Amino acid sequence: MIKKKDLDHILALHKAQPVGFGYIDIIVKQENVRQLIENLVSSGIRISTITWWEYVDSFPKSSKYGMGGPKSNFTTAGSLNYALEKMK
Repeated sequence: MIKKKDLDHILALHKAQPVGFGYIDIIVKQENVRQLIENLVSSGIRISTITWWEYVDSFPKSSKYGMGGPKSNFTTAGSLNYALEKMK
């Protein structure tokens, strides 16, 4: 089992941020997804589903998809709740 400090280090390395409390939802830019997943899986974390988000550079720019979403320390995202991808 991975330690919290090690998980937080992997997330910071890939500019990934948990949404809310816990680690069930994590915001990360698309260009960092593959390496983040590889690091998480090699650390023993199982990923079953990915939800894609639309990145919005700045407010008040409106989101093209979804209804808005959480702010990230690295960027701002609007939600795309229907874009799920099952992992194999």
